Amino acid sequence: MMPSVSQRTGLALRGSPVKTLAPGWIAEVALAWILGGRLGFGPWFVVKAALLFGGSALIVVRAAGHGHPFDRFGAANLVTTIRLAVVVLVAACTGEAASPTVAFGVALASVLVAASDGIDGWLARRTGL
Repeated sequence: MMPSVSQRTGLALRGSPVKTLAPGWIAEVALAWILGGRLGFGPWFVVKAALLFGGSALIVVRAAGHGHPFDRFGAANLVTTIRLAVVVLVAACTGEAASPTVAFGVALASVLVAASDGIDGWLARRTGL
């Protein structure tokens, strides 16, 4: 039995976030490893970042194709993925050694993520995605 158009679109859409999120996960783990080493965090920092980003990515991939109006991810989704990566790094700081540098970095990252909230919407409207 041939899949319906919506099923084929859903399958195509699921491949699109994987192309964005898989390299994003690799970059997230590498960045967590670098930051964790520089900030003196334990090895669990990298594990937390990997699991948080990976879990979020799985949710996106599983949900793709279920009510998403487009057949692919666009530039706005890439911006959202970058914002997700920053939020994951902030969340992974939970339970790590506190310092003024870490506190400032977490606060700055949080402000940047909040301030960049409109960028993905603007890109989505501009690109029609």
